[in-house]
Amino acid sequence: MPEATLPSFSYVDIAKRSLKLSLAHIYPMMGASILFFVGHAALGWVGTEAGFFGAWLSALMLPILSLCGMLGFAQFCLRAVRAESTTMADFIPPTNRIIWAIPTAIIYYIGLILGTLALIVPGIVLVVGTSIWVYIFVDRNTGPVDTLKQAWALTDGHKLWIFWGMCASIGCLIAGFIPLVLLLGLITASASGLQSAILGSVAILLTYLAVALANFAFQFVMPIVYETLVRQQEAKAELDKVVY
Repeated sequence: MPEATLPSFSYVDIAKRSLKLSLAHIYPMMGASILFFVGHAALGWVGTEAGFFGAWLSALMLPILSLCGMLGFAQFCLRAVRAESTTMADFIPPTNRIIWAIPTAIIYYIGLILGTLALIVPGIVLVVGTSIWVYIFVDRNTGPVDTLKQAWALTDGHKLWIFWGMCASIGCLIAGFIPLVLLLGLITASASGLQSAILGSVAILLTYLAVALANFAFQFVMPIVYETLVRQQEAKAELDKVVY
């Protein structure tokens, strides 16, 4: 099979494309992030201030809100990667998909926990092999089991590549934060009293903004990987038709 005709992977090209897409869509992504942050903060307040019922409501709704955010960002990012028109409404997943996403996420995390408890390596392999599950879920309208099975099959032959890509992304994030944290630590350590409190608050805000910006920069990496895997799968199928 002439592999050279298949869509290829490149860490650098994917990182460049992710950064370009992030810059092109930074305002709607920031707006959605702020809305989800406010939602989390409101539920957190309910959990601490509304007594027993509020605590239970917060414990139930926070994971669902996080799952909605995951689905919404996946839906938005896939449309952006495919150069389709995007709006803030794309951050809102369909209600029926939210309902089916709950058992999918439960199965995924149970498998992850069991794999990690057995040995660290199986847990890592499971994370890498099913890392694109949310994109398959929103793109193909599959059920819980089919979603995870298709994610595992689609990453076949690419798990090690995805693993090193994840390691590189995490390494870049850490390398970018260390100088910032050290600098802010030195600044706040040299101050005292009210000045120290103000600088400490600024340090927390800057760190949060750095995390948010870094997250935006890498937000499109996995949807790009998913789309490349899909195109590669389709190209292989077409080549198989030609050969056979």
